[in-house]
Amino acid sequence: MKKILTLILILILVLSAVNVSAADTITVTVNGEEVVFDVPPMTVNDRTMVPLRAIFEKLGAEVSYDDATRCVTAIKDNTSIKLTIDSTSMFVNETEKILDVPAFETEGRTLVPVRAISEAFGCQVIWHEEEKLVEIVDTNAVIGYVSNSAGKLDVYLYEMNYLTSNGYSPAEAYEILKETKVMQLKATEYGVALDENDIANIQNDIDSYIKQFGSKENFVLQLNALGITYEQYFEICKMSDHATKFRGKMTELGLIEIPTEAAARKYFDDNFLKAKHILISDKTKAYEVSNEIGKGKKFEDYRNLCEDPGSKTFPDGYVFVNTSKFSDESEKMYFANMGLMMVKEFEKGTAALKVGEISQPIQTAYGYHIINRVALTDEDFKEHKDLVIMILESTTYTNVVTKWMNEAKLIKL
Repeated sequence: MKKILTLILILILVLSAVNVSAADTITVTVNGEEVVFDVPPMTVNDRTMVPLRAIFEKLGAEVSYDDATRCVTAIKDNTSIKLTIDSTSMFVNETEKILDVPAFETEGRTLVPVRAISEAFGCQVIWHEEEKLVEIVDTNAVIGYVSNSAGKLDVYLYEMNYLTSNGYSPAEAYEILKETKVMQLKATEYGVALDENDIANIQNDIDSYIKQFGSKENFVLQLNALGITYEQYFEICKMSDHATKFRGKMTELGLIEIPTEAAARKYFDDNFLKAKHILISDKTKAYEVSNEIGKGKKFEDYRNLCEDPGSKTFPDGYVFVNTSKFSDESEKMYFANMGLMMVKEFEKGTAALKVGEISQPIQTAYGYHIINRVALTDEDFKEHKDLVIMILESTTYTNVVTKWMNEAKLIKL
């Protein structure tokens, strides 16, 4: 009887010292998704302990266990975590971290401190007392992640609202935010960081906005109306500028190949057209001239009949883009803004000709065009070389970023 009482006393002392509790149901989420455990989480000395394999796998880590040493290893990307059951030592990439509560076994499962292992993988961990909720967010996997003073998680509402108010659909806005996030992550990977001057420039820009609103208070009210704080807005600016700075260094870092002159010339020859034309508003007259040229008369002998004033400015012909080679409407819009597009019928008629061939009259809104396709010259290439190189660099950039975006495992909250 005396031994039983002594054993009970020891158990009471141990339990009171360790302070183990599983009375309240604890929920754990990773990037907004609840983690399902076969053994419920429990609190030990104010630390939430969860089954090891379930949480590691939910975080995307590969897990292994050595029976002989009772050592658990979890690897995710460039981070490795090693911990031993009943030991307070945890090694993160060989650097020792001391745990408040060691990993231990219960009901055939190994439990680990959720905050310690999540933060070791670079995640944000937030405890919601009322809900008994552990919220884990992989900040490298969430679009537009920011943390406000209350410790909650938000997406870039300001950016979303701005983009959608300017004609972008939510899906398009999300893709823009996704690219920004990917670029920021790659900037960090390649060691491109914002420096003091960059931060100062951001502050100067914000100060100019504040001036436009009359006071900081008014500016903050406008931000609050969009659902974000001043501090969040500053983080948004930092994220955007970080991505922009990285874009400007991609060539220097060897991520965008500088096109050779031969590649630029090939692109120019493959995607640009050149043509002279005789524009006549009267259909009958246009066909008469076309028939005369068809009988052997020289095209140049009738150029004086052309009603297009631009032909005198460009006597050797117009150089323009063959837009049928491009599917992206934004690219076509860019060429239009650069003055490198002709009306659809004119372009299509020119593309159908071989160099040296002359078309039948082609009708457009301007009249009837007799088109003579001519060869692109070295001088034409020289004039457009910088533009072509810029287009090729932009294409390479798009391909690289698209690959990164397809590889990125990002979560939209």
